[in-house]
Amino acid sequence: MCGLAGLIAKSGESYDFSKFKEAAKLIGHRGPDNFGEYYSGNLALFHFRLSIIDIEERSNQPFFTEDKNKVIVYNGEVYNYKELASKNNFKLHTTSDTEVLLNNFDDYGIETFKEWNGIFALAIHDRLKNTLTLARDRFGVKPLYIYEDDSFIAFASEAKIILKWLNSFKVNVQGLSEYLWYGNTLSNQTLINNLYKQTPGTSIEINLQSFSKVQKTFWSISQNHPGTRKDSFDQAVARTRELLEAAVKRQLMSDVPVGIFLSGGIDSAAITAFASRHITGKLNTYSVEYDFNIGGSELALASITAKKFKTDHHEMKVESKNIAEDFENLVFQYDEPFADSANFPLYLLAKQCSSDIKVVLQGDGGDELFAGYRRYNLLHHLKFWTISSKILSKVLLNRFLRHRADRMALALSQKSDAMRMALLLTETTPIARPEEIFNTKWKEKLYLQNPFKVYEDKNEMFKNEELVQRMLYTDFEILLPHTYLEKVDKATMLTSIEARVPFLDNDLTDYILYLPSNYKVLKGEKKYLLRKSLAGIVPDEILGAKKKGFNVPIKEWLRTSLYEYAKSKFEAFKNNNELSHIIDTKYLLKLLDEHRNSIKDHGIILWKALVLITWIDFYKDKIIFEIPQ
Repeated sequence: MCGLAGLIAKSGESYDFSKFKEAAKLIGHRGPDNFGEYYSGNLALFHFRLSIIDIEERSNQPFFTEDKNKVIVYNGEVYNYKELASKNNFKLHTTSDTEVLLNNFDDYGIETFKEWNGIFALAIHDRLKNTLTLARDRFGVKPLYIYEDDSFIAFASEAKIILKWLNSFKVNVQGLSEYLWYGNTLSNQTLINNLYKQTPGTSIEINLQSFSKVQKTFWSISQNHPGTRKDSFDQAVARTRELLEAAVKRQLMSDVPVGIFLSGGIDSAAITAFASRHITGKLNTYSVEYDFNIGGSELALASITAKKFKTDHHEMKVESKNIAEDFENLVFQYDEPFADSANFPLYLLAKQCSSDIKVVLQGDGGDELFAGYRRYNLLHHLKFWTISSKILSKVLLNRFLRHRADRMALALSQKSDAMRMALLLTETTPIARPEEIFNTKWKEKLYLQNPFKVYEDKNEMFKNEELVQRMLYTDFEILLPHTYLEKVDKATMLTSIEARVPFLDNDLTDYILYLPSNYKVLKGEKKYLLRKSLAGIVPDEILGAKKKGFNVPIKEWLRTSLYEYAKSKFEAFKNNNELSHIIDTKYLLKLLDEHRNSIKDHGIILWKALVLITWIDFYKDKIIFEIPQ
C-alpha cells in the first residue's frame, strides 16, 4: 500500500522534473518506508512505499521485469496473487504481489486486470511500445488523479502533488455546484478544471509520443451483469456466509500487524468473527469512544463481539482537543473540498492506532452491498412512506424530526426517480439553496448548473432495474467511490495505515450485487440477507441492535469551539480583495451568528462554507475563479 505519482512532458526529453519531484514529497505519509524514482525520456515516475507484503528491499518500486522492458509503480494489494503466480508457473525472485502483477501484465496485457482480486492503482511503462498504462480497481478503493493540458499529463495518488506543481488552476463550476449540494464532487470530474479521477474498473493506455489515449473498461456493474440470480433465499444465505468468510480470510495476508476497527455494528462484527477463525495468534481489535459523538458510545456492543471471539481488544478514548488544527490538516489532505465530517473521527482513530498496526480491515461497502440504509426501505415501500412522511411533517412536534420528515416528503414526492434518489442523498433542499452564499455573478452561474446530473445519468444507465436495485447500483457508482472510499483512504493513509475492505471482494460482490433486492430489504429490516447469513456466528445482541450512525457535532462546534475560528476565516476572506467578490461573507457571518444564537440551524451550509474557504486559503496564490461564458 503506497503512493505514486508521474509526469509526462509533451515537450520532449529535456524537461526538468525536479519541481514535480519536490511536490511529490507531499504524499510521503502514504509510503514512509522507501522512496523510488524512474526516468525515461519524457516520463518520470515516483513511488513511496508502505511495506506490507515482502518488506525486503528487493520488492521496492519502481519494479522491473527481468528483461527490464517494463516497469511498474503500484499502490494497493491484490489478494489472489499467489494463485495467479501458481497458475502461470512464474519463476519469482520475491514474495511480493508486485512482481506477480507485473509478470501477469507482461504476459496478458490489460486483460489481466479482470483477474485481480484486490485494490489497486498503478502505472506501467512499456519501454518497447513506448506506452504508459494506468489502471484503477473496479470500485475505486485506491485513488488515481489525472491532469492534462497542452503541455503535460500528470497523475498521482493524491492531487495535492499536482496542485502544488501547477502555477495556477481554474475552478470547475459544475464540480463546485455538486460540492455545495453534497459536500464533495459526485463524478470523475473534480473541482479543478482538467483534473479528473480515473474511472474505477478501467485502464488507460497513453502513447508517449503522440499522447493519444485508449481507455477500456475491464469491469463495471452493467458490463458484467449476468442477469438477476435465481438462487433461492436459503441458497443465498449459505453462499453469502461462505463468500464473506473467504473474503476476510483472503484479506488477512500480511507480513506486518493487522487489526480491525470494531464498532458495535454488524459489518465489523462479521469481519471479526471470520478473521478470528483464520488468523495466527490473537486478533487485534480497536474500539473507540469519542468525547464528541452525540450518537452515543458503542464500546459496550463492541466488547460483546471482542469477548465472543477472544480478540486482543483495545478500547480507546479520543478527545477533540485540537479541532481547528485537525480540521485544517484534513481539509488539505482531501485535495479538493470534502465536507463529510465523518473523516474527523476516522482520522483520529487511525492516528491513535498507527503505532501498533499497518493494516486494518474495515466494514465499508457493507451498507451499499446489503442495503443497510433507510432509503432502500423507503423506496421498497414508496407509496406508504410518501404518504406517511407528509403526515409526519405536519404532526411531529420535535423540530429536528419534523425537518427530517419534511426532507423525506420532499424527496419521495418527486415525479422523477432520479430526483428522488438525488434528494434522499443530501440534507440540502431546493427550499434553502446553498448557492445563496455566493455573490451575484457566481450565484447566477451556479444556478445554471445541474448538481443532480450524475444521478440522472445513473438512473438512465440502470433504468431496466427495479427501483431499489437501481438505488443500490447508483450508490455503488456515486456514493461509494466519491464519498466513503475516498474518506477512508485519505484519513487512514495520512497516518500510514492501509485500510482493506472485505465487503468489496470480487467474488462476494459478483454474487451479492445481482441478487434480488428483496432478499436484502424485507419486512422493513435492513441487511436482511446479511443478518440471516450471520445467525449463529455473530452475537444476537449485535444482529438485533439498531444501526447507529456516527454523528459528528459540527453544528454544536460551530456554536462553541469552532465559532471564533470560523468567524476569523470568514472575516479574513471578506478582507481579501482578490477573493471577496466570490463569496458573500457578510451573509455568511450573519448565518454564523444566527446559528450561534440558535435562531436558526445553518450548520450544514456553514460547515461546507468553512471547508471551502479553508481550502481556497491553501491555494489562494494559484486558484483562479473565472466565470465561464
